[in-house]
This record gives sequence, structure tokens and C-alpha cells, in this order.
Amino acid sequence: MDLNNVWAALADWASRLKDDLVSDADTGRRLDDVDRDITLRNNNVTEFTKVRNRQTVLAAERLAAQTGVAA
Repeated sequence: MDLNNVWAALADWASRLKDDLVSDADTGRRLDDVDRDITLRNNNVTEFTKVRNRQTVLAAERLAAQTGVAA
């Protein structure tokens, strides 16, 4: 990828970012709302990870009990 392609890609990305920000402003979305949405998504991922980790621990404990090997 040559430098011209890099600059073109960056210009395209910046243009789309500006369009997204203008669109959000036009629809009345405030930065606080966007930040709240991101925080909620991050919390959901954290909770999912906790549940998944707990399920993994329980599965390991069941397997250890079935095989007689200490977990």
C-alpha cells in the first residue's frame, strides 16, 4: 500500500466520522448519550465474561469430580 492510498483511506475515514457526528447531532443524540451507550455495552460484555468464566469453572469442577482428578 503506497502513501497515497494511506492518505486516501484516512481522508475517507475522517469524512465518514464527520458524517456520523453530524448525523448524531442532527438526531439530537448528545455525546453523553453515546458515552452511556458505550458504558452499557462494556458492562454487558463484562457480565457475559463473568458468567462464561463461572460456567467454565463449574464445567472443570464437574469433570474433575467425574474423573477423580483434583481441579
